[in-house]
Amino acid sequence: MVGQKILHYDVLAKLGEGGMGVVFKAHDTLLDRFVALKFLPDASRREADEDRLLQEARSAAMLNHPAICTIYGIEEYDGRKFLILEFVDGETVRAKTRTGPLGFDRILDWGLQAAEGLRVAHARGLIHRDVKSDNLMVTPEGRVKIMDFGLATLRSAGDAARTRTTVGTLSYMSPEQIQGGVVDHRTDIWSLGVVLYEMITGTLPFRGEHEAAVMYSILHEEPPSISLTRPNAPALVAAIIATALRKDPDQRYQSAETLVAELKVPPSGTVRIPGQKSLVVLPFDNMSPEKETEYFSDGLTDEVIARLSHIRSIRLISRTSAKHYKGLGLPVRKIARELQVEFVLEGSVRKHGRDLRITAQLIDASRDANVWAKTFRGTMDEVFDIQEEVASKIANGLEVQLTALEQKVLKKRYTENPEAYQLYLRGRYMWARRTEEDVRKGIHYFEQAIEKDPLYALAYHGLADSYNILGFYTFASPEQSFPGARSAAQKALELDTTLSEAMCSLAYAEHYYFWEWGKAEALYRRAIALKENYFTVHQFYANLLASMGELDASMAEFRKARELEPLSNIVNAAIGWTFNHQRKYDEAIAQLRQTIELNPAFFLAHLWLGTSYRRKGMMTEAIDACEKALSLSGGSTIALAGLGHAYAAAGRKQEADGILERLLALSKQKYVSAYYPALLCEALGDRDAALSWLERAARERSHYMMFLDVDPDLVPMRTDDRFVALRNSLDIKR
Repeated sequence: MVGQKILHYDVLAKLGEGGMGVVFKAHDTLLDRFVALKFLPDASRREADEDRLLQEARSAAMLNHPAICTIYGIEEYDGRKFLILEFVDGETVRAKTRTGPLGFDRILDWGLQAAEGLRVAHARGLIHRDVKSDNLMVTPEGRVKIMDFGLATLRSAGDAARTRTTVGTLSYMSPEQIQGGVVDHRTDIWSLGVVLYEMITGTLPFRGEHEAAVMYSILHEEPPSISLTRPNAPALVAAIIATALRKDPDQRYQSAETLVAELKVPPSGTVRIPGQKSLVVLPFDNMSPEKETEYFSDGLTDEVIARLSHIRSIRLISRTSAKHYKGLGLPVRKIARELQVEFVLEGSVRKHGRDLRITAQLIDASRDANVWAKTFRGTMDEVFDIQEEVASKIANGLEVQLTALEQKVLKKRYTENPEAYQLYLRGRYMWARRTEEDVRKGIHYFEQAIEKDPLYALAYHGLADSYNILGFYTFASPEQSFPGARSAAQKALELDTTLSEAMCSLAYAEHYYFWEWGKAEALYRRAIALKENYFTVHQFYANLLASMGELDASMAEFRKARELEPLSNIVNAAIGWTFNHQRKYDEAIAQLRQTIELNPAFFLAHLWLGTSYRRKGMMTEAIDACEKALSLSGGSTIALAGLGHAYAAAGRKQEADGILERLLALSKQKYVSAYYPALLCEALGDRDAALSWLERAARERSHYMMFLDVDPDLVPMRTDDRFVALRNSLDIKR
């Protein structure tokens, strides 16, 4: 056929051939452009195959997206129908994987483009059913095109978009596709997960010596760990692929839209700016003879990171991600590859009495060479000078140009008192542990720091954060916690009007206790304007937006927070919590399981996973998850209440009644939010008691009352006159 003229197309070359068709490059002499012509193979010209060719034309003609190959039309010549397609000059993804390992940025970019194309197809009711690396073309400019909609099926508006026909390419088929079961858009998500795995490892996740072995692997085996082939693969990327490859469709991403949002996060979790130098500051090793000085080495690391975080020309890996490597003893080059950074700072601290020795070295990981190494010696009286020198040497070693403001920030001191500084570091160390005992110890240290230096703004901010945590985790009653947070944050801002962290703490108290939503939002926005890369402000602002019912905007803020802190336990769990409030329980389950993979000991992720299972009607799983949360939390009241709710929903009234009695007994010993028995009574069918407890929760200004409009557990009582009256009585200032 090459060299022939078919209608007004000059056939120039054969591009490829397979079971589904033969494709030629041709010149359209009417429109003066290159196109691709697709014919059925000579051996396959049955009526059914021609119908499939027509189906491909109809399917792709419905779509208009840069990631989808355009179909210009269908023609017939000499009794043979053929398609006229957009000519895509490039290589398939499979061909690209054969040339060597692909960079993670490229993998995510190509995966994101393909997911965007599938999102559009799924929105029009089309399921591709044959997503594979041979059907994804990459142009020289890096544009991805989804090819071959010949196996696509169209769902009707009232149908679940399902077909029981076993079609596709075996190695990329989902379990339900292989079994000839119901197939919907989630089968495309599975297949794209296979492609992502293939791009990272260069191999397929499910393999075997014959077809039966491949089928068995897909149905019953987990793919080999990505880290075996690519030990530098970021955990977040591996988690995305693991979620896409869940055997149970209900545990995968439930929409291409959700997968798109996940793939938009860069592998390092940070937003990149052209010309930036990338750096991770690893936790300083504590070489002190007194091991209780661990707080000091951790605090010194955080202080160096805090100073450098204001320099726009440095892409700094987040504190949480850096601390993930503490004590692992991994080679510097391996860490740099995993975090996709050029430079690594590592060091050690030795503190003995008032004597101080800090050893640090800046390493160019791409060349495996030291940029500089130095030992800084002095006393605690000189600790601030040493911090400034370390930060300045890093900036100089990276050869970045500092603005006048950045130079000022590098030298800024919040106190000149070394004793106050050490007490502040002790407070932060305790606060970060998040148990009631440790947070109260942290308050004690912050108060001592303020006694040493009454003008220490950061110490007041630490105090505000501690009181907020006491209130949020119900370690103390609202009136015993949030007013103290407001007072301390206001004092910090009196001392430094530009301290965005203190603005964030103040907004938190205004939102949860004083119900000043308008004031809280203004504070959050100002804090973001001052320090956009402070992940906590995005996290807290997301909570405010959720309580206002703006769940999509809330999700966007949580995702901004995760871009800055990709390994944050609370942020990753909060995304699942938001899916819960959106009543997207499948997405919530997938997200929370992913969070638990990052940190199996984080009890809130287990608790919220139990809530998701309960709301989805998976009672055995709900009870198991809540029991795990209760165990990990050390018996916290929030986890106890969650388990009671799961028992009640499962019809296990005796166990649920027992937990209600335990909560009431505990309330005589310490603060227990009235919101907990309110939900439990509602689940047990006692509406009057539930409303009485809710009214009490309002009187005590429980912060849970801020979510009355979005909590799915309250849906059954929202039409009750008593509930409506309670809701209208809340003095929320918007």
